[in-house]
Amino acid sequence: MLPGPARHVEIWNREWTEYSFNEDSVRLFYQWLNSGYRMIATGGTDTHRPIRSGYRISTNRVFANDNTEAEILAAIKLGHSYVTGGPELSFDARGGDGRMAAMGDLVVAGEITISCGWVQSVSDDVVVDLEARLICRGRVTKRWRCDEQHSAIHYVHAKAGQWFTLELRDATGGLHSMSNPLYIGQADQHWR
Repeated sequence: MLPGPARHVEIWNREWTEYSFNEDSVRLFYQWLNSGYRMIATGGTDTHRPIRSGYRISTNRVFANDNTEAEILAAIKLGHSYVTGGPELSFDARGGDGRMAAMGDLVVAGEITISCGWVQSVSDDVVVDLEARLICRGRVTKRWRCDEQHSAIHYVHAKAGQWFTLELRDATGGLHSMSNPLYIGQADQHWR
């Protein structure tokens, strides 16, 4: 299955539960990224009733230049956002050329420094077993316990066509937050 012309995909709808299709949506999103599609992950809900106790729904956190409709939509289009059921994320990289890249941006291949950060918001039920996972092409490459630290730096030699994202998951594998990817390479050569 290919995404067609769409470049934004809802990876989390309604509550995150073991019986939802959300995990399948994340896997499909990763499959499209591995096929060279530059995609943007979003979350949403069409629930029109109270959320059951103990369940998480997704929201989109957007890094916009201003709190206007035009700037928010521009930031979403660029992938300067992440999907979360509560915890806040920061995720960016410095390429070998010295330029900074935010989630959703392209990074020049070579030696890169990836900066990851996370914090549970005050209104969240604190999850003590939360784990931050750096994902490269759908595989976990690094793990950090969120109760032991709130940020991490990872140095890697990145190749064109790779992508990285940051996930926060609990001990059962339930997703709590996921960044949009950092894409390695050039748009016209490595990404559709």
